Amino acid sequence: MKKILAVIILITLSVSLISCDAVYALKYSISGDFIDPVEGFSRTEENVLIYKDNKYILIREIEGDCWIDITDEDILLGQQSLWPFFPNHSYYVNPGENPRFIMGGPASGNNGTYVFLREDIYNAGVTCAINDSSVEFEITTDFIKTDKVNYDDHIKTGSYTKELKIHFYVKDIPIITVKKSICLIDGVWYSVDIGDAYQLSDEFVDELIKEGIID
Repeated sequence: MKKILAVIILITLSVSLISCDAVYALKYSISGDFIDPVEGFSRTEENVLIYKDNKYILIREIEGDCWIDITDEDILLGQQSLWPFFPNHSYYVNPGENPRFIMGGPASGNNGTYVFLREDIYNAGVTCAINDSSVEFEITTDFIKTDKVNYDDHIKTGSYTKELKIHFYVKDIPIITVKKSICLIDGVWYSVDIGDAYQLSDEFVDELIKEGIID
């Protein structure tokens, strides 16, 4: 009888602890707030972070397509639960007074897959360079947001005539590397993700043709 009672008490305590953790994580899943953020780290609006009184703006055009190695020196700013019960995204920053960027990515990984640039750097223009070429471009102006195409109708169904990947990096911060798919749809080059689609500017396409990257 004592053994049965002990098992019941153990099960009750375990359920109680799990429930508390689940409620805690669910609260952050619903609110979108950061879990245990460091002092001075917050979000004031969509795609904008605050750290040490500096604004950091998401580069939406490369969200999910970039790669930044996270090292032991980087500081964990906080986590976020984008799916109920699990803190599945982490935010890191390089140590220093005014870090140039904040990187985010899956909590289980050792790399960032999206990046927020400090406001002054973002506003000055995000120049990128294609690997092993002379092509440079401005990511926020040469990738033009569009609703002419979308992932379900054009990528998922294979409704394109050509597709290739371009490899590039942020010129002033070369540790931010990007591998992005572009495809030709009805004679126009696009970059199409599940959430957003971008049309490549004519000037950028001309540079890619001159360099022999596309034909």
